[in-house]
Amino acid sequence: MQLATSRSAWKLYALTVALSLLTSIAVGTLIPRYIPRVHDEFSYLLAGQTFAHFDLTNPTPPLWRFFESHHVLMEPSMMSKYPPGQGLVLAVGYWLGRPIIGVWLSGALWAASFTWLLRGFFSARWALLGGVLAIAQFGLTHYWVQTFWGGALAAAGGALVFGGSRRLWRSPRPRDAALFGVGVIMLTLTRPFEGLLACAVPFTVVGLRLARRADRAAFLRILAPGAALIAAGLLFLAYYNFRVTGSPFRLPYLEYEHRYAGTPYFIWQQPRPGPAFQNAALADYYHDYMVPLSRFYGPPLQVWGERILLTARNLLGPLLAVIALAGLALRPRGWSLVALGSLGVCALAMILSYWFSSHYQSVAVALYLFLVVAGVRGLFLRLPRRSRAFLPAVLLLLIGQGFLLYRDPGVERDLRVYTEPSRRQKIIDSLTATGERHLVFVRPEKPYALHLSWVFNDAHFATAPVLWAWDRGPAENRLLLAQYPDRRALLMHLSDRAIDFTPVAAASPSTP
Repeated sequence: MQLATSRSAWKLYALTVALSLLTSIAVGTLIPRYIPRVHDEFSYLLAGQTFAHFDLTNPTPPLWRFFESHHVLMEPSMMSKYPPGQGLVLAVGYWLGRPIIGVWLSGALWAASFTWLLRGFFSARWALLGGVLAIAQFGLTHYWVQTFWGGALAAAGGALVFGGSRRLWRSPRPRDAALFGVGVIMLTLTRPFEGLLACAVPFTVVGLRLARRADRAAFLRILAPGAALIAAGLLFLAYYNFRVTGSPFRLPYLEYEHRYAGTPYFIWQQPRPGPAFQNAALADYYHDYMVPLSRFYGPPLQVWGERILLTARNLLGPLLAVIALAGLALRPRGWSLVALGSLGVCALAMILSYWFSSHYQSVAVALYLFLVVAGVRGLFLRLPRRSRAFLPAVLLLLIGQGFLLYRDPGVERDLRVYTEPSRRQKIIDSLTATGERHLVFVRPEKPYALHLSWVFNDAHFATAPVLWAWDRGPAENRLLLAQYPDRRALLMHLSDRAIDFTPVAAASPSTP
């Protein structure tokens, strides 16, 4: 299967996109996992709704202490703390009818970007094999394409940057520079710190190529589209920061962490004094989850080793790791070493960051899988020609590895959880069915699940049929009741044992 022409190459990418979308939609229909449950998902959805209304942020609502939400900045404006990339993906989904559609599209973009990366190194057959691997490993039931958490967009950005650097080194064209620039923007708008590390080696490769060319002016003209796109992306991020935090250089993430967390960003920093919380739920999350979790950090070498093993297991799996190492040992190549070097730079995020989760390395997942495909190809080419028909078996093996990865409880939440709607959504549906507009005060009583979210509202939440607020006591609650006199008020007692509702009398004009 040789796809040498530009038209046939686009057919290859279209096939990968179609396969990714069809499998994501089929699995998402059979196992509907995309009811938001945890804090991060609601925060991303707030960003998606905001962008879908062609806004960059939302004004701080009156009496905003009632509406404080995990991972949502309330002052100087109300917006998700996260970079805007995943929110833009969800906005596309909102425009198409459902936010999960944007997530499925980001998964297809990731598969196509990785296929494009491989096509710069290998034949179409091996590129297609890699695209199928990307779908099996990080598609289907994976949270990157079946929840609102994100990950696929950053992975696609990493693939475009590494694949673009290869093409700009070998036979540079303006469209390759443009795709390189698009990849840099994706990384900037999803994971700025890790994305900066992921760009270090590819930028070095492009810089060396520029230094070695005699016709530098012509090469600069080729790079111009990519440079223009990168500049536009940085200007957009600066303007977005300005609209959300009031400063083009102040990320919403940093502003939120300054207000709601005392833990440091990097390992050499000392913990700051804990925030003075005015919200019991946010205080519980900080004191009962973040502070105890930070005490588990041990000696640096032990922590780094655990993080590397966690990343290798969650992003690669033991079988793929063995195949990659065996193949590279047998057939080492220059660009495989470049990929290893880039992975080493990306690994600095594991070493330097105080907090870490394996999906923080999504910017480098294309490098991991590139080494897998290169390793499999190295093993394949060492076999006698008559034995090379085992390629279909290798393909099935890799797909099987992808499915086995989801069985690991440390990687994925139990799929059975997603076969039932969340309690919060059930309550919204039942209250909406009454035809009335409600204001629900939430009073958490320990023990309750710290990661399950309740007080999250739409970007234009004043028009929502159900408005969620924290219970702040009868005296303060009357102020909010006076702000929304047209709503029926309920007090929800939340605990792990039960959820009970108590009607709340409406505030009268004479209420002090």
